[in-house]
Amino acid sequence: MWTNVQIEDATLVVWPGCYFENDDIQPFYGFFQGQLNISSDSVTPVGCVETLPDRDVDGKDIPGTGGRIDFFFWLDNKHVYAFAVPKLLLHMRWWEDIYFNEQEHIYPPEFLEAYPNPYNVLQRAPASNSQPEPEYDEFGDPIEPPPPLRK
Repeated sequence: MWTNVQIEDATLVVWPGCYFENDDIQPFYGFFQGQLNISSDSVTPVGCVETLPDRDVDGKDIPGTGGRIDFFFWLDNKHVYAFAVPKLLLHMRWWEDIYFNEQEHIYPPEFLEAYPNPYNVLQRAPASNSQPEPEYDEFGDPIEPPPPLRK
């Protein structure tokens, strides 16, 4: 069973194919400090998750898929911009990108329940006197309403 660990002002990161034991997490901290110049107090491990098999159109497991171990951790938002390029080189991904690209199905339901779609979590109900929330396109940009028609 997964417990949702929330870190304020941080972004959840996925490191596919990376495995760390809880009692041997020091190499993780050492890597961030030594290679990326990010202190250990700016990264918070969540844990490792084994991916599920892909499924075919009939919903049957595809042999030879799944079983990869992915490591999840929180990164303080103050490091997001500096971390963006190294993240790509190391094949890491933002958790919200997994949802944006509709790839969350490879993770167990228990994990998805503990770490749901970040976009749904971040949505807030508008105040009664405010304008409705804007709609967003596939790139996350607000869709501007068309100008009013002139008579």
